Amino acid sequence: MDLDSELSLEFQNAQPANNDTRMIRRWNGFSIEHTIIEGSETIHYQWEGRGYYLAVHDIILDDGETKIDGVQQVSPRDLRNTITFIPPGHRIEGWSSPARRQNSYTALFFDPSKLHEEVAGLYRQRATSLKPVLYARDMPLLATMRKITAVLTDPRRRDIAIYAESACILAAVDALALKQPTDAGKLSQRQFATIIDYVRENLHEKIGLAELAGAVGLTRYHFGRAFKATVGQSPYAFLQAQRARKARELLEASDLSVEETATFCGFSNATALRRYFRQIGWDVPRLMRRNRH
Repeated sequence: MDLDSELSLEFQNAQPANNDTRMIRRWNGFSIEHTIIEGSETIHYQWEGRGYYLAVHDIILDDGETKIDGVQQVSPRDLRNTITFIPPGHRIEGWSSPARRQNSYTALFFDPSKLHEEVAGLYRQRATSLKPVLYARDMPLLATMRKITAVLTDPRRRDIAIYAESACILAAVDALALKQPTDAGKLSQRQFATIIDYVRENLHEKIGLAELAGAVGLTRYHFGRAFKATVGQSPYAFLQAQRARKARELLEASDLSVEETATFCGFSNATALRRYFRQIGWDVPRLMRRNRH
């Protein structure tokens, strides 16, 4: 396999990785790369190869977005000690803004057909059922990937071919047991800011889960999980709270009627507004108006 055609990392400042920050070795059926990410410039990346991609990350992000097969994935920002596994036929792409620290990753590319028959057989049996796994935490595989990192970074192991090949074979086998993390993470800062702006600009409209998810390019399922993980409440509860907050501001500072305020803030009518105020323990609108004068 040609490693350079398997992986593409593009830095916004177009500064290529040098020999000090990118180390590569190849064996029959395997290519391994260890890359140190310098600075905090935003990185755009993509991968879609003929073989399998397996990576361990030592990365913390300020922000970022990742797509697999064009579908937005919700990602954590602390990627230290996480594993990503992408089978052939799938595409991963996105962008990352690294935190100001020394970030790095080690990637293993392999072609099972060129490996020992027993390993090749395992992949043939499971080829159709293997799915991409993003930012999983798997301690056995993590330990093996650290050994692979040492092949490139530790002079004591760099020239021991049998050590490197054994670690790569074990990683390829362990990758078959990876499971998708149950916690897919939270919305990025940019995504959450987009939602806030969208809600503020469209309070008077009918806003559903599809509209909120579409504003940040997520499916309704992924958006619902990510939003609750980020905010601690459902999108509907958050939206109602934003409507009520705006309604209270208008009732305290404007001359709009209660009915007009309710309509402007997206409540069906003044009765619905009063009912929600009572539900959350706020004064009903007429008392607000009385207290203002």
